[in-house]
Amino acid sequence: MNILKRILIKIERYTGSNVFKTVLILIMIVLVGSYLEYISQINTLGSQIKSPQLAIWFVFQTVTTVGYGDVVPVNLTGRIIAIIIMLAGIGTVTTLTASTAAYMTNVKLKHKIKSIRMKNHTIICNYNDYSKNIILNYLNRKLKIDSLVLIANLKENPVKSDYVFFTPGDPTDEKTLEEANASEAKRFIVTGDFSSNVPPNLIDAKTILNIFQIRKLNKSAEIIAQVASSDNVTNAKSAGADEVITLNELSALVISKSIMNPKLPDFVLRLLSSGDGPKIYSVKIPDKYIGYNLLDFKKIFKKIIILSVFSEDNYIFPVEDNYEFAENNVIYFISEENEIKGLLK
Repeated sequence: MNILKRILIKIERYTGSNVFKTVLILIMIVLVGSYLEYISQINTLGSQIKSPQLAIWFVFQTVTTVGYGDVVPVNLTGRIIAIIIMLAGIGTVTTLTASTAAYMTNVKLKHKIKSIRMKNHTIICNYNDYSKNIILNYLNRKLKIDSLVLIANLKENPVKSDYVFFTPGDPTDEKTLEEANASEAKRFIVTGDFSSNVPPNLIDAKTILNIFQIRKLNKSAEIIAQVASSDNVTNAKSAGADEVITLNELSALVISKSIMNPKLPDFVLRLLSSGDGPKIYSVKIPDKYIGYNLLDFKKIFKKIIILSVFSEDNYIFPVEDNYEFAENNVIYFISEENEIKGLLK
């Protein structure tokens, strides 16, 4: 019995409660059914079920719908018991098959990122209202340039989309980051872990640890981090973040601008949202346009409005027509989404 108990514990640990419960029910059907068949047939003339082993053999045949017919109950009581075993067994075996298939599918989805080994993807760390909106904005875009991977301490992917891959686990854990192939990622978006088990005063500390762990695995990826307190901006950048967004500061800025410039925040939010119409984009200048000046570029892309160019840690604004694009320049522009396809061809 101790061996059976250990086996059942392992089944529950590795397969989950649904499979475990179904296995228990199936074992009960076999044991109880075998016992009932045995006592109903042992003293019946002409019956071959004269031992517990044959009773178990008959019940297994019945439950699995194999039905060799080598041993069968010969009296009415035994046949009624057999009918009950058939009805209970078929349903239980079907449930076990479905539960096992669901478990295997879940395992495959959990480790999908491990088998794909994608590169140049964007990883979002933690799932909360902020990361949810980031993902929704991504899904609402017609043009999905990057593959998106979510790392969160959840049992299953909270986003029901084929475009968002999922790696379960703590994003501050190095093994979890490795499962998401963090060393080959192009960009990380680190949002705060606002789950109930993280004290408010430690949310930023965990974010900074997350940045530090990412930078250990990937020296070149862009890291965009969210912190709750402006006091931690310097710490986040020291850990390796390229951009740090402070929620309170951003909210205050939007409100103050709305006082001095009515409708300006609404206009900016429309440019940043995922709805229809022109939007603000930033793209590293494609290699084939290096050496082009802005005037020549505008002749090719008449519907793209260049706002600024990021070059050597500086934002160039305004951009003169004779400015020549150089390697690693990032251009910031307003355009319709379909214009990006032509730019990135």
